[in-house]
Amino acid sequence: MQSIRLALSEAYHRASSKSVFLSLLALGVLSRLVWIALVDTSPVSDTMVYLSRAVSIAGGEGYVYPDGQPTAYWPVGYPAFLGSVLWLTQGSLLAGKLVNIVLYTGTAFIFYRIAKLYQKTSIGLFVIGYLSLSPNHIAYANLYASEPLALFFVSLVIYFLIRVVKHSSAKLIVSASLATAIGAFVKPQIVIFPGAVLLLFAFLHRRPAHAGHLAIIALTTIVMVIPWGLRNYEHFNAVIPISNNGGINLYIGNNPHASGGYKYDDEVVAPLEGLDETERDKKAKKLAIEFIQNEPGTFLKMIPLKLIALYKTDAEGIAWNLEGIESPSQIEKISLYVAKWTAQIPYMLLIILAVPCLIYTAQQCLKMKSYSQLIPILAVFSGTFVYTVFFGTTRFHFVFLPFLFFYIDYALGSLRQDAKT
Repeated sequence: MQSIRLALSEAYHRASSKSVFLSLLALGVLSRLVWIALVDTSPVSDTMVYLSRAVSIAGGEGYVYPDGQPTAYWPVGYPAFLGSVLWLTQGSLLAGKLVNIVLYTGTAFIFYRIAKLYQKTSIGLFVIGYLSLSPNHIAYANLYASEPLALFFVSLVIYFLIRVVKHSSAKLIVSASLATAIGAFVKPQIVIFPGAVLLLFAFLHRRPAHAGHLAIIALTTIVMVIPWGLRNYEHFNAVIPISNNGGINLYIGNNPHASGGYKYDDEVVAPLEGLDETERDKKAKKLAIEFIQNEPGTFLKMIPLKLIALYKTDAEGIAWNLEGIESPSQIEKISLYVAKWTAQIPYMLLIILAVPCLIYTAQQCLKMKSYSQLIPILAVFSGTFVYTVFFGTTRFHFVFLPFLFFYIDYALGSLRQDAKT
């Protein structure tokens, strides 16, 4: 057994060269360019809304509905980002897709640096391989979706938090603060990651200073959100820090007709009919809280269903591509269906492999009394926890699941030294 472990680790180290990382990066870029060129899809569902809002911003109309009425229904971060790209490129829709490749490249480099923080010889082979070659991640390059931008900021926040925990400095704390504050406009849930990491490590490392670091991050986020909150107060006469769909999302997962996943049909919407977006969100929040208080058993029973809805597949990006093709040919249908099912194989294998690797890493942390290696899994657990309260859908795991696959890299990178010892 020891020789097998050593052989596996040696093979992993031979594959962990910078040239392999650059090759994976090149394959990731090339596969996305090919996908964009071959799959002629139009925006649907959320991506259609994001593009509409971005066009309004690029045209100088602001964050508004097509009729010109102001909105704060979804976080403004991605529409503002996409709107800026459209403005800079004079409305090029292709540029809105190509920028996803830039985001992928930046995200891959951040994960590469995270791997280097723990093991100098590591390139994050498995996590970079997943980000580069996952059919679902490749398909997202062809969409106007917030997930690639959100993953970029989440990975950036986690990278800075790891460095703050290992060796804090004013520069790192400021960087973590800015990444969190800007990322919150894209995915407000990002604010839970600094809290989860720094409070835990303030306890584990007996370092109260981490609580102070968290206070700086929180204060920075609040200060940067205030101007947008004032804009929302002016338009809606309500305190809305970033967006006013939190109550709706809570209600979708906690109502008498909830399924654990996204279900927002007529019977769910009925109690909210005739209300503007602000009042609708307030009432939805009130109904959801009442449901949880009155049906705590049902709330708990729904958690497994929410988890299934969150993790059951890794192909929603492919599905959106297929849905957006007008009158798809039989070849296009078959090709994308094959891509959807093909995506499931590495996805499930990586999860199965990551679990024992995570356990191994946890054992190593306990043995060495060094816990910073557990920061990436805190991102997974924190993100998962949020959706056990709200509702699950597969696109939500896009922004934190890659951190789980980091543990395959860490375990294989550690086996050589462990086997020799």
